[in-house]
Amino acid sequence: MPGVAFANMSFIPDTWPLEPDGVAYYRSVLPASVVEGRVNVGPPAWTGADGFGVVTGPNTASFFYDTVVLKGLHSRGIPHQMKMAQDLGQRLIVDVDDLYDDLPDWHPAAPTWDPSKAKVTNKEYFIQTIMQADAVTVSTEFLFERYSNMRDNVFLIRNAVNLDVMHQTELSNTSKPVVGWVGQVGKRPLDIESLRWWLPEFLDNHDLTFHHSGDDGAISSRSFAEAAGFDSKRATTLPGHAIEFYFKKSFCFDIGIVPLVDEPFNRAKSFLKGLEYAASGIPFVAQALPEYEYLADRGIGRLAHTPEDWVEQMTALLNPKVRKAEAAANLAAVKRDHTITARADEWRAILQG
Repeated sequence: MPGVAFANMSFIPDTWPLEPDGVAYYRSVLPASVVEGRVNVGPPAWTGADGFGVVTGPNTASFFYDTVVLKGLHSRGIPHQMKMAQDLGQRLIVDVDDLYDDLPDWHPAAPTWDPSKAKVTNKEYFIQTIMQADAVTVSTEFLFERYSNMRDNVFLIRNAVNLDVMHQTELSNTSKPVVGWVGQVGKRPLDIESLRWWLPEFLDNHDLTFHHSGDDGAISSRSFAEAAGFDSKRATTLPGHAIEFYFKKSFCFDIGIVPLVDEPFNRAKSFLKGLEYAASGIPFVAQALPEYEYLADRGIGRLAHTPEDWVEQMTALLNPKVRKAEAAANLAAVKRDHTITARADEWRAILQG
């Protein structure tokens, strides 16, 4: 059974050809692009005779892969199906890029992972898939340590970007740059609220505009400006975009921010948002959590521990010469260490056993 399949639940339903969301793109589509030989990506398919494969069309699926990377499968029957597929000779890898088994109460998906509320699909079955897998891949040091304490064969492969699809932002030459953030407000409420300590006053003092890309409309009860506590007259917004347009349309500002409350869920998160900023030619400041400290140690991004740090770092980036020099240095570091090509050997080594 030659070949590798990435069976990922995070494809947008009823889109043909299949349209990945961000999770499917970064943890399946990009890794698949550097795998040699027969490889396929799609939503999971399964039969008792063939094991796991991937959906390839409205009524079609592809099977007969010796290695399958499973992503987002945590229903009651999955561990048993995994055992059956392994008995057929398949090698199964479970990929984890978030703290799915310990979502905080504020997270909108938390009820769907709670065994007392979700009986068919929940975190207990997720842990069972972790334990049943032949190997586990993770995106951060936090997740590596967490699952290494449960089992062996856990491998850390950090996220990477494909520079060929990134859009290089033309930074302004003024001392009044546009500050921006990309994401869904409903998924980051506490992180955005943490900006209230410094962002409204900073924008007012320097008469700046804030741009939010990824507005999810009625799904979030508040706008970014409302959540962060500044005047909505200073804000511009764009809706979220499918991955095909995401890189071209989302990164349209001069300074990026990565607000993160210091809690386990955020310590488990990767540096992907900062990496996207850097790969788009946008300098940024991030809350000083471990993965962003890792990135900063390798020459990408600025760190802030306190509101005072945020103001100091953001003020330095008001200078257009500083912004452009930093953007160039960040991009050079991304090209050197953080492209999917640079990660290719890590993925190949694990997928080839």
